[in-house]
Amino acid sequence: MTSWARFWAVDLHVHTPGSADARAENYGTADDIIAAAMAAGLDAIAITDHNTTEWCDALANAAKGQPIVVLPGVEISTNEGHLLAIWEEGTDSADINDVLARLGIRKADRGKLDIAAEVGFADAAREVAEAGGIAIAAHIDKPKGLLGITVASQMRKTLMEPCLCGVELVDLDKRGQVDQKVPEDRVLAIVQGSDTWDASISQHGLVGIGSRRTWIKASRPDLVGLKHALADPDLRIRVGSPPEAARYPIIDSVELVGGFLSGQRVELCPDLNCMVGGTGAGKSLILEAIRYALDQRVDSEAFPAIGGEVSARLKSALGAGMVRVDLQVDGSRYRVERAHSPDSDSQPYMAIARAAREELVTEAQPRLDELQSAREALLSELHDERNNRRELRRARVDQLNSKTARFVKLDVPSNGDCSQYRAALDIIKVGSRVKDDVLQATASTIHPFQFARLLWAGDVNSLVTSKPASMPPALRDCSPISPIKTCGPSYSTFS
Repeated sequence: MTSWARFWAVDLHVHTPGSADARAENYGTADDIIAAAMAAGLDAIAITDHNTTEWCDALANAAKGQPIVVLPGVEISTNEGHLLAIWEEGTDSADINDVLARLGIRKADRGKLDIAAEVGFADAAREVAEAGGIAIAAHIDKPKGLLGITVASQMRKTLMEPCLCGVELVDLDKRGQVDQKVPEDRVLAIVQGSDTWDASISQHGLVGIGSRRTWIKASRPDLVGLKHALADPDLRIRVGSPPEAARYPIIDSVELVGGFLSGQRVELCPDLNCMVGGTGAGKSLILEAIRYALDQRVDSEAFPAIGGEVSARLKSALGAGMVRVDLQVDGSRYRVERAHSPDSDSQPYMAIARAAREELVTEAQPRLDELQSAREALLSELHDERNNRRELRRARVDQLNSKTARFVKLDVPSNGDCSQYRAALDIIKVGSRVKDDVLQATASTIHPFQFARLLWAGDVNSLVTSKPASMPPALRDCSPISPIKTCGPSYSTFS
């Protein structure tokens, strides 16, 4: 299976020191140019020096073993403007030089800018096409560009030339002007190339490589891929910004593990896939394996004949094996594996699972939501009752305080706060020998109501005589002593 088409970053207008207006110190060696192109993230470059192929072979050799395609070419000075001519990788530069000779560019003039071919854009493009290359009008919105043709009819004729595969535009804001000049019955690709222009020094230089680029969609960024892209620019050409990644779920591959097809793995394109093959080649099996792994099989009850055929096909191909599917959803990668049992059909069980899921969604979940709502209502009611009870306690404390106003005042502390209670105990214990740890234990464990009732009844010793297991050691270890008379009811102290 051939590699699927994807977008590749290419620079179709690269100069080297072979051009008379390019300085060697701004480029370095052929290896330096290849390294700079790869560092810029380019997948392919076209070498297009002015009227020369001097550096094409050197760059092709430098790119051997590197993940980049080098397309040999030339920027031809026609008598109407500049034309990029590009050939397939591996093309001998001598063949390109023959084209230059047929166009009237002598060997002594190679690399110069102040010379021109004997023909215009259309004739030069036809000559390039006959030699196996493709022609693209260079920087049409700049001097020596195609838009500089002053005769409108000649410009239209040139734009209609079938051998002119596309035009290079420097300023994308002028795209609308170009579209207006292109006849409606002509689909003409618009591309961008860097011209390896270093704006900081206003000269050709290696720094500029890839600064403007084109993304072409092809199986490989060679001349064949470039031709396909230029013939279908709406789908296969992008300029200005890189193409967006797919926003839909993608199946990357399907693999069969076990059975007589064990180890067979098919990688799929993230776009449209087309499986071509004769009867029995496995086209339907690939689809049914994916459907099986993702539980999207044919309903055997509704279509028993088809369901039986699919089950037999999977049983024959997988046996007791497994289907493995790799996929992407929202940028995250997943792997789905599903074992196949040749002796049973899992569809009834899957139907039961789907029914259970449906019941969970339609019945159990609404009931759970209803119970949670009722729970929240009960908790709110309990909270209100607790507040009411606290207010009732405060009322009772106020009543008790009114009767004991001469010697003590009680209050209901906030939840977990016994500071006021402890302060009241500090007042009561004046003149006694009660230790602080006993007072703290009393405040934290004995309810103020109980303490007040025993104080009023003069039976404070009952706090320590019962000694429950939960009582803090500070109180359990206390011993009651004789009561002390005060101005109110008597109360006992303990140590």
